[in-house]
Amino acid sequence: MSGTDRLWGRLQHGLRKGCGSQDCQTGKEPWTDGRYLKGYVGYVHAVAHSLGGQYNVPHGLANAVLLPYVLEAYGENIDAKLHCLAMAAGIADRETPAKQAAADFIQAVKDMKKRFGIGDKIKEIRREDIPKLARYADREANPLYPVPVLMDAKELELFYNKLLEE
Repeated sequence: MSGTDRLWGRLQHGLRKGCGSQDCQTGKEPWTDGRYLKGYVGYVHAVAHSLGGQYNVPHGLANAVLLPYVLEAYGENIDAKLHCLAMAAGIADRETPAKQAAADFIQAVKDMKKRFGIGDKIKEIRREDIPKLARYADREANPLYPVPVLMDAKELELFYNKLLEE
C-alpha cells in the first residue's frame, strides 16, 4: 500500500469517525501533519505555523483550511503529481487529463473539508498582522521546505487575505 493509499484511507476513516475529536482539531492524526505531501505543502505548513504562533489556531485545522488555496496557487506545476494522487484516491484514472485530475483532487479536498465542517476562513486573523505573518512564513518555508513554486512574503500575504473574515 502506497503512502497516498494510506493517506486517503486515514482521511476516509476520519470522516467516518467525525472531526470533533481532539486529534483532528489539534493535528495529531498522522495525515494532518503534511508528511504525505511534504513536497508540496511547505507554504501550507509555514503559514499554519504562523497562525498557530500568533493566534493559537490548531495546526491541523490551519493546514486543512489552507491546503486547497495553496494547491490552486501552485497551478499547473503540480498537475502531474495531483493526477497521481487523484488516481490513488480513486477519483481519476490514467485517461483523465492531468489538469482535470488535479482540479478534481483539489475539489475532493474541498468537499472533504465541508463534510468535516472545516470552513475557508480563520476568524482570528487581523489585517494589520498579515505582513508580519507573511514574513515569518516566508523565512520558514524558504529554504526549509521543498516547494514546486517559490513565493515571497508579498505573495504569501494573498493566502492570509483569503483566510481573513471581512
